[in-house]
Amino acid sequence: ILQLAAWPGEEKRLMSAIYKVAGLALPDGAGGGVANGVRAAFGFAPGKFTVVDEAEGLAAAFCGVVTPDVGTVTDLSHGRTAIRIAGPKAEWVLAKFFAIDFALTAFPVGAGRSTTHHDVFAQIQRSGGD
Repeated sequence: ILQLAAWPGEEKRLMSAIYKVAGLALPDGAGGGVANGVRAAFGFAPGKFTVVDEAEGLAAAFCGVVTPDVGTVTDLSHGRTAIRIAGPKAEWVLAKFFAIDFALTAFPVGAGRSTTHHDVFAQIQRSGGD
């Protein structure tokens, strides 16, 4: 689990690096995202992205591509956990914890949201229809 941050004006170069390393083509603008099997990425603020992958070595791969003039790479694997929730009642269960509209039209596949539940920070990304 990584947090990538671009310096002002370098967002496109960072998004290009995400595509180069993870094969994930992000749409323009914060909040856009994409998921591809066990890899996912989404923008949660202008120029800031969360990237998740089950494979080892993600941080090293990005450090080789994201140069200091583009932005920063922060490995959050030691302090974050990725949990997958799926099924016909997933939206209903998540809506019990988070004040987010989980309807597919309001929260499309690939989109990500940052929120909290009782002071616990959470980043939620829709990776599929259910």
